[in-house]
Amino acid sequence: AAGNILPGRSVAYESSDPLIARVDGNVLTAGAHLGPANRVVGIKVVYGLAELASFTVTVPPTTIDRVEIQAGNGYVPVGGRRQLLAFALSPSGDLVREVPVTWTSSASPAATLASDGVVSGVSEGTITVTAAFGSRTASRILTVNECGTGPAGAYPIEIRQIGAALDPAVARAFNCATARLRSVIVGALPPVTYTITETAICNESLNETVPGLLIISAVSSDDGVGGFVARGGPCLLREGSNLPSVGFMRFDSADFPDLISRGLLEDVIVHEMLHVLGFGTVWEQKSLVGGHFQGMNWRWQGAFANAECRTIYGGQDRCATGVPVETCYRPYFLVGCMPALNRTHWHEDLMPGELMSGYLDATRNALSRITIQSLADLGYQVDVTQGDAYTFAPAPTAPSAMAPQRGYVMSEPLKPAGFVDRFGRVTPLSR
Repeated sequence: AAGNILPGRSVAYESSDPLIARVDGNVLTAGAHLGPANRVVGIKVVYGLAELASFTVTVPPTTIDRVEIQAGNGYVPVGGRRQLLAFALSPSGDLVREVPVTWTSSASPAATLASDGVVSGVSEGTITVTAAFGSRTASRILTVNECGTGPAGAYPIEIRQIGAALDPAVARAFNCATARLRSVIVGALPPVTYTITETAICNESLNETVPGLLIISAVSSDDGVGGFVARGGPCLLREGSNLPSVGFMRFDSADFPDLISRGLLEDVIVHEMLHVLGFGTVWEQKSLVGGHFQGMNWRWQGAFANAECRTIYGGQDRCATGVPVETCYRPYFLVGCMPALNRTHWHEDLMPGELMSGYLDATRNALSRITIQSLADLGYQVDVTQGDAYTFAPAPTAPSAMAPQRGYVMSEPLKPAGFVDRFGRVTPLSR
């Protein structure tokens, strides 16, 4: 009241149109827009519940300088789909929002392209797609192959099925899920030689050398359609790196027909494989999550994923303090939040449609570059270009057979039981 500066106080800023102008910390950022007139945005300065001041920001219109296409890894599976995203950028590199895009493609028997940017693979080959914002265009060549994956890296991943043989459609989903993650993790890790014949590891006795990752997988009929779908996680971590050597997954076969009919089985398998690789299961050993506001707002602490999240298409405001991690302190009986998913998945509400949120969406489950970079934070050598096209915004209109809705709830992942050295000697994990 006397006009003195009060130290140690911080204010918040509320924008009437954060897409056009917003304040992050004390930095004012203007968005890009088209149109014949300036856009005027009101900014409130708030301390607690009190509005201390307000001002306006005038943002002039811009032009579209170039177009970029997000096509993920550039591959489409035969019989599967890939969602493409296109962005219009201003001369300064800002994202120009609220501009319609027109998709066209070359005539090709390999794939078809829908008006919403969804490419459907038909047969092996290539297709050229073009995105246009007015007179500005960009093109991308896509390759259609069996699984829609890039070349395998130097990290071997084996899924060893126990029990009865799998139906061909189910076996294909497991094979393609393995190929997908082998294209993501490209660097080798030291092999582990097991000489254990009496002690069961992941429900199996091992007497062999594991060059990369061995996943024991069990399929059984549990509780019918819905409910439990799958669960997975690492069994033993390599000493030193804390990265898994052997893991376990279990699936309810009753859900397979529905998942296959909706094209979601491979998503479920990749989700559980990522838990085996350490997503949400070795975060504590790596100290990669932290809480804000008395632990109620958990965020990722790894530099690679956070930097990816703060890129222009990820939204700096949403990731200013790190990638949002699931924290179910809100009334889950009202919004479907499951406390068992706490600190083991990305935040469903803040990262809709991302494969590693705790909910399998009916329309899209993107393995984003953010998730791939989180593997780099764990210690893997990765190829980030293998990520799917992804933004935090809802996906374009989905086909009527895949109406937007929250689908299956994923299970809490399994946590590791111990560490193993390169000679296969096991040390139980102290808890």
